[in-house]
Amino acid sequence: MPKHILRIRDLGYETFWRLLHDAADATQQQGTLLQGRIVALLSAAQPPCAATEDRLSLTRSVRGLGGDMEYLTPDAWEQDAASLPRQGAMFGAHVDCCCVHALPHNALEALAAHCSAPVINAGNDKGHPCQAMGDLALFKALTPDLDKMRVAWIGGATGLAHSLIEAAIYAPFELFMALPEWGEPDRELLGFALHAGAKIFLTREVPMAMDGAHYVYAGTGPEATETSGNMQPLKAGMSVTSAAMALAKPGARLLPGSSRTPRCRVDAALLEAEAPLHARRMQYRLCAQKALLSWLLSA
Repeated sequence: MPKHILRIRDLGYETFWRLLHDAADATQQQGTLLQGRIVALLSAAQPPCAATEDRLSLTRSVRGLGGDMEYLTPDAWEQDAASLPRQGAMFGAHVDCCCVHALPHNALEALAAHCSAPVINAGNDKGHPCQAMGDLALFKALTPDLDKMRVAWIGGATGLAHSLIEAAIYAPFELFMALPEWGEPDRELLGFALHAGAKIFLTREVPMAMDGAHYVYAGTGPEATETSGNMQPLKAGMSVTSAAMALAKPGARLLPGSSRTPRCRVDAALLEAEAPLHARRMQYRLCAQKALLSWLLSA
């Protein structure tokens, strides 16, 4: 059976820490492991929802290991339940690895079950292992003592939020989440993580989540709602402002919780100030993806 990385806990404790260490070690990130191999990036997201950053980042990671990347747009493959078994078998016969972006998690599991090649979740509603591992490698470099680190999540949960919840099972950081009612994470996953000992705390109050945080994620804002036949943006939701950031630890760093920055309810000036951190974040994500690909394809 091929190995798949559909969620953080697919790694297991020992592999999680080994890959986190490898992601932080830039000297391990070059090579020809994927020489002559093809990795397919399958996108199920229709423009303008397609995440360009995800595509560029994965392509660079694959080519950095000597491999070739084939990008399939949503109209180039079928995502319906009846077609997924056939699609999985086809991809397994022609490529060495599949990175799947924006495919709902139940459909992703169905595709992976019929694919003889390894499958990586490149970001969907229930997880974003690549980004989460990259962020944790960045945090480890900036704050080596993860058991003394506090992360705040403000706003609606994304796939990245779900992966951070899973990562808290293995890593000893504290995760404080201020969540609106419409943006709560998967309850089954949350219960699993808490039962496993993850240090996760939920609240509706932004100040409670921000208190003492070393890193702050700006989660998603509310989607538009239809009123009298017109789509109107919701006004409710939790946002990250300069006043809110003042409640965190001095020098706390801010990260978007979604690659689609306009969905994050955060002051634009705050994101602009964190541009150097975002550049470094992208580098660690590249390293994490190379570590994940190397682990999957080294067997």
